[in-house]
Amino acid sequence: MLKCPETLAIIALLCINLSSCDLVNFSDLHPVVQSSIKSEEGDFRGTSFGSNIDQIKQVEVEGFVEGDNEFLFYSLEHPDSDQTTDVFYFFDQHGQLNKINIDIWLENSDDLNIVFEDLRRYYKSKYSGVKQLEFAENQKVVFEASGLGDEPSTIEIQIWNESNGSDKFVTSMSLINFPNFSD
Repeated sequence: MLKCPETLAIIALLCINLSSCDLVNFSDLHPVVQSSIKSEEGDFRGTSFGSNIDQIKQVEVEGFVEGDNEFLFYSLEHPDSDQTTDVFYFFDQHGQLNKINIDIWLENSDDLNIVFEDLRRYYKSKYSGVKQLEFAENQKVVFEASGLGDEPSTIEIQIWNESNGSDKFVTSMSLINFPNFSD
C-alpha cells in the first residue's frame, strides 16, 4: 500500500495526462480541416450514417453541384483561400447514407501532410473504439471503429494523399458504414 499522498497525486496526474493525449481539440485542427469537417456533430459535417437525402440537404445548404437518389455532390470553397473540398454522399437501396468520399484540394504541398495528420488524429480520437490501424507506404491510413450510432455497425475510414501532377494536391478520405447484421 502506498503511504505517500504525493505519490498518489503524481500517479493520478500522470494517468490524466496519458488519457488525454489522444483527444483532439477541434479548434486546434488546420483551418482547411475545420471547414471541411464543419461540425463535430454526427459522422461528418453534421451528418450521420443512416440519414436520408432530405436530411443531408438540410445540413448541406451551400455548394450543391449535382445529385440523384443514389448520391449528392457538393463542392465547398474554403474561406480566405483558393482551396476546395469536394464531398460525395452515397445512399444505399433504402435511401440511407452509407458512404462519404471527400477530396480536399490544396494549393500548397506543405499542407498535404498537415491535413492528412489532422484528419487521422481527429477521426482516431472521435471514434475511440478503433480496433485496427494500419499505415501503408503511400501515406494511407485505414482504420475501423465499432458500435457507432444507434445501430450496430462498423465504419471504415481511409485517408490518403495524392498529387494530380499539376499545381493541385489532394488529401482524400472515404468513410464507409457497414451494418452488422445479427442472426
